[in-house]
Amino acid sequence: MESRKLISFGSSSYVISIPKAWVKKNKLEKGSPIYLSEKPDGLIISPSTENKKQTKETQIDVSNKSIDRIKAEIVASYLNNYDIIEIRNAKEEDMQQIKGILRDLAGLEIMEQTQTKIVVKDLINIKEVSIKTLIRRIDIIIRSMFDDLIAGTHGKMSNLLKSFYQRDIDINRLYYLVRRVMTAALEDPTIRRMLETNSIELVFDWEIALRLEKIGDQLKRMAKRLNEVKLENRPHKYIDCILGELCATYLNIMKAYYSKDKNIAFDVELKNISRIQKCNDLLEHLEKHREMDMHEADNLVILTEKFKDMSASIKNIARVVIDNGMTVHKP
Repeated sequence: MESRKLISFGSSSYVISIPKAWVKKNKLEKGSPIYLSEKPDGLIISPSTENKKQTKETQIDVSNKSIDRIKAEIVASYLNNYDIIEIRNAKEEDMQQIKGILRDLAGLEIMEQTQTKIVVKDLINIKEVSIKTLIRRIDIIIRSMFDDLIAGTHGKMSNLLKSFYQRDIDINRLYYLVRRVMTAALEDPTIRRMLETNSIELVFDWEIALRLEKIGDQLKRMAKRLNEVKLENRPHKYIDCILGELCATYLNIMKAYYSKDKNIAFDVELKNISRIQKCNDLLEHLEKHREMDMHEADNLVILTEKFKDMSASIKNIARVVIDNGMTVHKP
């Protein structure tokens, strides 16, 4: 932290000098407008929104790379807020998969395409995107997945599997967009100001989004495992109890997140042991019924482990809510 002395300027104003490094970092010059925001305990100086944002471009050479590697590089470029991504030297047989990867990233649009090249541009204005709105949209999708999974335990899961996979993709798109906005806001105080947030709040919201993304993935995998077990061989007494409690607990912890209620969060965290015990009861039941088809038994064991994983994810959200409620936020 640097100190500056106030200099009297005329009869009604004062001036201070601004560090040269800060001016260069924000690409300012003599005459550039800046923004002053008065807070109860101080004054915040930030670059004006009138300053034009430089376009960030990157090129990805995908020669002799696997689709998994190509996806990793594209996603990394997206999360690091590149406005234009050029994919070069793509194999003809990989083009459809590459375009599928790009479609799963919100805001990207193909601007140019040849037999070996794709150029995409980001069309989303990050300054107009609300992270909390994105989290609420993820939450809505997860609630629908819970409803369908609970209803599907007493019916054919195969009819719902495609829907579960599509909703998991939708959650991933929203999560990646949360990461993209968060990265931009952490780097640029102007964006933080426009989003009416701060660095600490951004990190907490990112943790919430991360846990929700995991819960969406767990719900998809639960549906897949249940589909591998015949309806008459599903231990409904245990599954209904565990799923019902997980759903109710999930709704409670999201209520705690929205209302910043630490008491609800503490209750959710402390009852994790009880939820895990119900899962262990199911494992003991499966151990006593070894006559079950081995494939179905294995899927039920994996399903039970997914129940435990989800309970842990919900507990982690509770911890974030508690930590957030006990942290003093400063801009």
